[in-house]
Amino acid sequence: MNLEMNIKNLVLTHYDEKIAINLLKNMIEIPSVSGEETEIAKYTADFMKERGFHKVYLQEVVEGKYQTIGLVKGKGVGKSIMLCGHLDIFPPPADMTNPYKAYIENNRIYGAGVADMKAGTAATIMAADAILQSEVEIKGDIIVALVMEEEIGGVGIKYLLEKGFTADMGIVPESTNLE
Repeated sequence: MNLEMNIKNLVLTHYDEKIAINLLKNMIEIPSVSGEETEIAKYTADFMKERGFHKVYLQEVVEGKYQTIGLVKGKGVGKSIMLCGHLDIFPPPADMTNPYKAYIENNRIYGAGVADMKAGTAATIMAADAILQSEVEIKGDIIVALVMEEEIGGVGIKYLLEKGFTADMGIVPESTNLE
């Protein structure tokens, strides 16, 4: 088995599905419609701090309104990558019973905002976490950017970029049906 495969397997052994499911369930149960992301920003910042991310920023974008940036430091000799998700959701449909109660049925998690995009956002955190926990030496930094007000014009990502949080490449795991 080659070195690359060994590293991949090492990282995958440090992915904790129970922690990932709990993270996503907790995120679903925090209401975070556009403009009201501060509580979930604080929750995700605390989560990343507890998991040992090298730096965690609770970034005030608008007075009293926050988004979260987590950093897994590399050796500084390679390209950086930004894993970017948004914390805000559209208001749940009025006919949705208990939208902020996460539940699992047939191996799927349901609740407000799970598809757009709390599942993708939780996945970005857990991908960086698996690399961090594996202690694999990475060359460049991993930036986990959890931005606010994406649904109403991208306020958070614009602010993030204006403040100098950039990367050589990025992944946004939003479900789009490949459109």
